[in-house]
Formats: sequence, structure tokens, C-alpha cells
Amino acid sequence: MIEVNITDEMLVEARRKASEMGHLKNSMMKGDRNIIGFLGEIATQSIIGGDFHNTYDYDIMTPSGKTVDVKTKKINYPPKDYYACNIFTANEKQACDYLVFAFVHTNLEKAWVAGYYGKKEFLKDCDFIPKGHVADNGLKFKRDNFEMKVSQLKPSSQLVAEFGKAAA
Repeated sequence: MIEVNITDEMLVEARRKASEMGHLKNSMMKGDRNIIGFLGEIATQSIIGGDFHNTYDYDIMTPSGKTVDVKTKKINYPPKDYYACNIFTANEKQACDYLVFAFVHTNLEKAWVAGYYGKKEFLKDCDFIPKGHVADNGLKFKRDNFEMKVSQLKPSSQLVAEFGKAAA
């Protein structure tokens, strides 16, 4: 897992992008967590390089031409190996090469790029969690999900090597 300190510049960029986006159709949080999502993308881009492509299918195109969609969660504590990394089943249609999972602290000072997985492989290896399922922490799923734990992801150290940006 790679910890990223969120800079003032990152926060300004995330706020700008969130403001421009507004809220998307079918957004469960009505746009309230757009800043969190953009901070996850910005933190990921800071370690792998590449260019932002804010499309439905992917967020970043790496220097090697691979496409990455970043999935970000807001958390109160540094992530643990048993934390869930989810995508909604509707997202299985997204055309990207890789999924990267990130976490952003509620105070917006730190982000963690937890790891990654090839999109096609993720869909084969993940667990299906149906709408209505109640997790051990009491969270009730509002939509069907695909899920892996942080411990199942390919490590962030490989992420940097996979996409070709030299480690900072």
C-alpha cells in the first residue's frame, strides 16, 4: 500500500473537478463524494503517471497506454487488509484494463493506493455480494456488488512497476 500526502494543489484540483462534474445520474451520494473520488484518482496518478481521461470507462491512461479506473472510498483510519474493495455490478461494462483501489481519509490529508487488479481477472476472482446483504460491520448493500479484500489485490509496489513510472 502506498500512502500519499494530499497537497493543497491536489485538493484545489479535486474541488475544481468535483464542481465541474456536479452529480451523475444514479449517484448514490448525489455528488457529495466527488472530491473523494477525484482525490483517489489524483493520488493514483501521482504514483503511476499518465494522463487524466475522465470518461465513463476509465480515469487514467498510463504512459504505456493501459487504461485505469480508480475506485475510491472515504475512511476514518488507515486501511486494513480486510477492508473491502467493491465495484457495482453495473460497472462491469466499463472498458478499462485495470482497477485501482484507493482510500481517502475523511480529513482530506492522506490517501492510500491500496492495490490493483486486471479488470477481467477481477470479475473472475471476486465475490458477488447481492443487494440487501448485510456485512459484518452492519452495512446493508443498496446495489449488487463485486468485492475483493485489500489483501487479495496486487500490491501497489507492483502497480508502479506495471505502469512504468519510476518510484518517487
